Amino acid sequence: IAVELSRNKTLAEERAADGKFRNAHSRGRAVLHNSDANNLPAPGEAPKDRELGHRFTLIKLSTPTLGSLQQALLARESRTRLPFVRRPDGSLSVAPGLPEACPVQRPWLRAVSITGGTSFHSGQTFRFSPDLTCVIGGSMTGKSTLLDGLRLELSGEHGLPDSRSPIGQAIRARALQSFRSGNPQVVLDSPWGDPTRPVPERFGVRFFGQGELKNLSEDNDGIEHLLFHLVPGRAEELLRQRDELREHDAELSKGAARLAKLLEQVADTEQAFQRTQDARAAMERFAQAGTASLPPAQQDVARTSRFMQDVRGLRGQAEEFAGQLDGIALPQPSGAGGQAEPHPLLGPSAEDLLAQARAGAAQTLVALTALHELAATATSAAQAALAELTARVQSALVAMGGSATDLNAFEQLARAAQNFDSFKAALDQKIAERDHTLQSFNQRVAARDELIAAHRAAVQQVCDEVGARFEQKVVVQLQKEGRREALEAWLLGFKTAGITTWWRNSGAEKGQATKLRDVAMAVWSGNGTEAQRLCTELGMSAAVARSFLEQLAPRSRQLEAWALRAPDRYQIQWVEDGVPKDLDALSGGRKVAVLLSLLLASDDPTPLVIDQPEDELDNRFLNETIIPALHRLKGKRQVIFATHNANIVVNGDADQVIALEADAQHGRVYAAGAIEEKNVREAILNTLDGGEKAFELRRAKYGF
Repeated sequence: IAVELSRNKTLAEERAADGKFRNAHSRGRAVLHNSDANNLPAPGEAPKDRELGHRFTLIKLSTPTLGSLQQALLARESRTRLPFVRRPDGSLSVAPGLPEACPVQRPWLRAVSITGGTSFHSGQTFRFSPDLTCVIGGSMTGKSTLLDGLRLELSGEHGLPDSRSPIGQAIRARALQSFRSGNPQVVLDSPWGDPTRPVPERFGVRFFGQGELKNLSEDNDGIEHLLFHLVPGRAEELLRQRDELREHDAELSKGAARLAKLLEQVADTEQAFQRTQDARAAMERFAQAGTASLPPAQQDVARTSRFMQDVRGLRGQAEEFAGQLDGIALPQPSGAGGQAEPHPLLGPSAEDLLAQARAGAAQTLVALTALHELAATATSAAQAALAELTARVQSALVAMGGSATDLNAFEQLARAAQNFDSFKAALDQKIAERDHTLQSFNQRVAARDELIAAHRAAVQQVCDEVGARFEQKVVVQLQKEGRREALEAWLLGFKTAGITTWWRNSGAEKGQATKLRDVAMAVWSGNGTEAQRLCTELGMSAAVARSFLEQLAPRSRQLEAWALRAPDRYQIQWVEDGVPKDLDALSGGRKVAVLLSLLLASDDPTPLVIDQPEDELDNRFLNETIIPALHRLKGKRQVIFATHNANIVVNGDADQVIALEADAQHGRVYAAGAIEEKNVREAILNTLDGGEKAFELRRAKYGF
């Protein structure tokens, strides 16, 4: 079951040179290097030619037994590995990137333990291989529950699919209601990354639940992620560019809102400043019209009016006082017998004094009345003088282009004119802030455009390399600005019937974000003719164009159009008989087969977890395409499958098999380990092949 390479030859060289060797290898023989050792190397030194270890073959064993060695040689593409490559100088050297037995240079999940609660898997510990792990078991034994639960633990509830879809509902029910029932304690173990941080924070995992894989073709982000990893060494730069573009989008969206607000603030500040400027001009006109003489005249009117009011008040008091004096009578002495005689206590002068008081009060009243008349005359004269002066000033204002009513707002305008300097400073500050923000906004738009061009060129190169790598059986079409969901949401948000109809009829094909941005730029610059022409090029009727331009009239809408971006879309196609076909045009099985092949060909190092990928695959495609891809992944990426297919487990040479059984309430692991372990082989035989008798019957019917 094994053949030996010639000394100092690689596998490729041996196959090219020796037809007998090539025939033996094609029949499934493992290949080994013989060291031809004659002695041992000195302690601490690397082995030299013809010393033990100077030629070697990596053999992966679960346990150091002959059964394990037999399995390793049977699985020649995955359990045995020749580590030598030819140097430019002709000598052999060890190839870089050889697999680690327990890798710490790539992310992988070593184990998960569930304790407590009422979880379907409570009390169980599941251990995984860094390479291929297959979870097997009969129906309802908890295979999908385990994978969906891992998805919940590693990606959070936001990482579960949308509950509005049947697939999402089923996955969420298994993860939340079965795996997480009763809030058990779940412990994840991984040797990769910082051990002080939780495993979900160290690395991500790609999950595909039952039926999800065939939906990958509709997931633009998923297709993008897959494409970027199909050419080794390119993903990091492409993902960096993509993330930088998304950062530009977010900053431009915020910048558009901030700039729109600034434009409103500048407009408000300009209006306020304009009022102070108009007030200042009005005050200058007032000065030229002679308004300086108005305040003294107004003061004269105010003083005479106030004096007249004061005199009027005193005269009223004098009238009241005179009336009170008239009502006063001297008291009569007791026993006077009705005769008017002086009161002995007041004396004979009391009557004279009272008469004098009455006369004085009458005289004061006469004087105050005369004084009030004089004050009224003076007030009338002052008012007449003010009216005459006001008429002259109003005539002068009209002659200078003003209004005769401007004087009514004299005081208000005077107060506003005092704020001229402070309002001008505020306006200058807002204008400077607007100009700086607009400059930054334009610079970011330009930077994004430049990055879009560079990213598009890099992705196009990857698309070309993908076609070459897959011998033009898989090709990728780059559709510029093909992802228009955000653009559609923006346009339909106008809630204008004409625009909505245009978009659904032809706009979705013609209405690229960059073209709509050109329209917004024409509107911004006031070039209505150019804006109308661009709308016509987009297939808009005159009425729709008019409606669209009305919607673009606010500066905020124009800025939104500048900030919008429609990312490129990548269409993976499968070539049959020389005709490229979109994935959605393929049968369900072929579509899943192509997508799974590409996933397994990706250089994405993050673990890949798929629930029953074989559901829509035929076994021939599995063995011709998927199984070799799994072999090539050994030592590069952790893959975990829940499967009912023996070809994936056996021909894929699963490094770890987890066999489940269950009752109505709980599942349990009844066998776990590598294929070379007897209880694991029996579990595979009974669960996937129907038992030994069924296996032997098929073998007999096939005539093997």
